[in-house]
Amino acid sequence: MPLEKVKADYERVVSSYRAKQMEMERSMLDLTKQVHKERVANDVLTAETHSLKALVTQLNQQLDDERKMSMQQKKAFAKLSARFLAVNETLNKMMTVSTTPDTTPTNAANVKSVLNTISKENQDYQRRIKVLETQHMEDKRSLVNSEKKLKAIKMELESIEHMQMTQQSTNDAHVHAGLSRAHGVDGATSTATTVQGKNASQAPVLAGLAPSAASSTPTTVNDSDDPHANIRSILEQYIDPNILRILHKVDSQFSISNAIHLSSTMKRWLHSCHSINTSVDIGVVLQEYVPSSK
Repeated sequence: MPLEKVKADYERVVSSYRAKQMEMERSMLDLTKQVHKERVANDVLTAETHSLKALVTQLNQQLDDERKMSMQQKKAFAKLSARFLAVNETLNKMMTVSTTPDTTPTNAANVKSVLNTISKENQDYQRRIKVLETQHMEDKRSLVNSEKKLKAIKMELESIEHMQMTQQSTNDAHVHAGLSRAHGVDGATSTATTVQGKNASQAPVLAGLAPSAASSTPTTVNDSDDPHANIRSILEQYIDPNILRILHKVDSQFSISNAIHLSSTMKRWLHSCHSINTSVDIGVVLQEYVPSSK
């Protein structure tokens, strides 16, 4: 009679292990689907990264062109300044000649004609200088705006690369946790096979272990949606709004890289807490119990 009771308890434990194994297989299937989704999201982020890098290259080329144009305008401005100084010097000489007492009416008429010509040239050069100065100021503003855009794009590239690294490490942690749980179930099943040859005094303990296996909480897997094409939505997906509010209170000019680093650190800490083995794990309990009963 005690042998039949032990056999019934063993069958009950084995059935609970099989149910646990099926549950872990479903969990592994969910993890596989999640890994596939994360890979698709990673491909999307990679494509966005390539497009942003191409845009950065284009902006760098535009900055180089604007710098060359600015240098040419500076050279032209220097030439006009030299010409203006030469004209002023000639004008001063002519004014000096015109004020001498031995000037004739013919010389005075010639000087007046030359002065009118030089005055027209001077006005023309002044108009050109104003146009060049206006264009130079516009080019400087365009250069500053392009540098700001380039800096913002570089920050977005760093944020996307950091998110890709964090996402990859999170996927590896999920897969490793699922594989370790699956190996734990296989080890517990093989351990239960060794318990079959024990005496009848172990039956109450095995009967007490079966309810704990049935009451163990299954591991749930949260499937993440595909990330949006827009950078702001991607950042909001990976950064907790509470963390953003705290960072805004601490420093209104915080860096988005610091926020991503803090969020990834807290997520790694949370995953490490989830991966801690507790005493309610049936595999751990059996591994601790069986050696002590030898």
